[in-house]
Amino acid sequence: MPDTLKVVVVDDEKIARARLVRLVEETGAAEVVAAWLVKHNLPAQFLNPDAFVTDKDSEGITTHEAINVSYRSVGINNGDHGDPGPNFPYDVFLDMVRDIMDGPSEYLLNV
Repeated sequence: MPDTLKVVVVDDEKIARARLVRLVEETGAAEVVAAWLVKHNLPAQFLNPDAFVTDKDSEGITTHEAINVSYRSVGINNGDHGDPGPNFPYDVFLDMVRDIMDGPSEYLLNV
């Protein structure tokens, strides 16, 4: 299993989805995640909370919320983080990551 990469894009229910899309674009978060996935030969897919309980070998992208939900389902309190939050543009973010991964390799960051 590769080292953990934590990319923080803050979301709370007060921030509109359109603003979060702009934040993702402005921060370069998709570029960092794409480079990390390529470096460690991981798929560009979001893992749902069940993946941690049912398939320990699942690989991909996840969130604090998904990890905490999965651990709580088996009786382990792993924290109270819920980021990135309900308004985070998961679909847009994943499309951006995939577009970068599918593009010319010279555009990938060296992580």
